[in-house]
Amino acid sequence: MTKQETPMEETKETLEEEIQKQENSTENLSQEVEKQIKELEEKTKEYESLLLRKAADFDNFRKRARQEKEQLSDMVAEKVIKDFLPIWDNLERALEAANQKKDFDGLMQGIISTQDLFLSLFGKYEVKKIDSIGKEFDPKIHEGLQIVEGDYEKQVVIGELEKVFMLKDKVMRLGRVMIGKPRKKEEAANHSEEKQESEKN
Repeated sequence: MTKQETPMEETKETLEEEIQKQENSTENLSQEVEKQIKELEEKTKEYESLLLRKAADFDNFRKRARQEKEQLSDMVAEKVIKDFLPIWDNLERALEAANQKKDFDGLMQGIISTQDLFLSLFGKYEVKKIDSIGKEFDPKIHEGLQIVEGDYEKQVVIGELEKVFMLKDKVMRLGRVMIGKPRKKEEAANHSEEKQESEKN
């Protein structure tokens, strides 16, 4: 005859089974979490390694770019200097000839020839020399050094210390100029009267 389990024993057994299931489930969950943590750690290491490689690549790229920029700058400087050497040679020859022969006309001819070489070279590099005398003063391309009031209708350039130079459409150097400015109305009226008086006399 089989011994029947009491309700208390059944409850205890059921409870033990449930506890065992929970323990198994917790253990499985713990193993799964550990597995995910390990995977995340491995991915983190991969990303760190990738980041270090990218940083090294960028640093190398920056160094190469700087070297290439310096090389390009040196090449441009060398090309420009080579283009200027014939002008230097021409100027030296003119000065030497003038010194030996005391020939002022020869010196002037040498200087004019040198100036022509400069203008030819400016054309090669698309550099323009702007003549400003008689033109309206423009603060975008002119720097006024002196202002002279006179019989002018507007502000005009009446003298140049240094000419304006443009590279294509960009101002390379402002022209340093003397500006002629219209007299104030009262001064203009007085000047007109003085002029008329002097003409009568």
